[in-house]
Amino acid sequence: MKNFTINTIALAIISVISISQVSYGAETEITLNGAELENKAVSGENGVLYPVREICGGIGLDVEWNAGDSSCVISDGERKISFAIGRNEYVIDNRQTETFAAPELINGLSYVPGEFLECLGLDFKTTENGTELISEPKVTLEENKTFIVHKGEPFRVVLEENASTGYAWSVDGDDSVILLDVRTETGGTDGLATVGAPETKTWIYKCDIPGEYSLEYTYSRPFDGSVEDRAEYKFIVADNMSVE
Repeated sequence: MKNFTINTIALAIISVISISQVSYGAETEITLNGAELENKAVSGENGVLYPVREICGGIGLDVEWNAGDSSCVISDGERKISFAIGRNEYVIDNRQTETFAAPELINGLSYVPGEFLECLGLDFKTTENGTELISEPKVTLEENKTFIVHKGEPFRVVLEENASTGYAWSVDGDDSVILLDVRTETGGTDGLATVGAPETKTWIYKCDIPGEYSLEYTYSRPFDGSVEDRAEYKFIVADNMSVE
């Protein structure tokens, strides 16, 4: 009986040691709206995982941790998303989904799969340097209007461009206005690409320095200098004020 007890204790100790030594794959850098995060993405058993609290804090979402059942609640005053560590059951706006891998607790931090980040309004892509996250812009600039945006908050310009004509948009602006991403969508009937059809091009920017700015777009043909159109977008980058 004594030997059995000793063996049981030994097995328990070995199990604890094994669990504590569970290793994850390579860590990779994460940037959120152009800024590098302190914590890194890690490769787990079910794919790449991301530190949810730091990411949520970077886009203005609150995270509440419940140690009793190892669960998290993410909210912004309107939306509410909850999950528990080790369970692939996410409740998003009172609807449950099991389409994502289970979140994990790593070094005391909650990590979630990449698919979950889309529920937070984030677009992400993997590059040779790591993962780039960009939050969905709330402000789309328009001509003949001056918009107010938060410093550091993404905003966008959306224009049509038709490569088949030889014309393309070029832009001039202040160096303080940082280009985060350029996205191109090509669509035709039933969402299929059509030869010669225009594309929708989206430029996503941010600016960390308060002030008044403008972006000047020119629609021209580089090979002969022909200009077909121009557009100017004005905006004010404000500090510590809400943006409607």
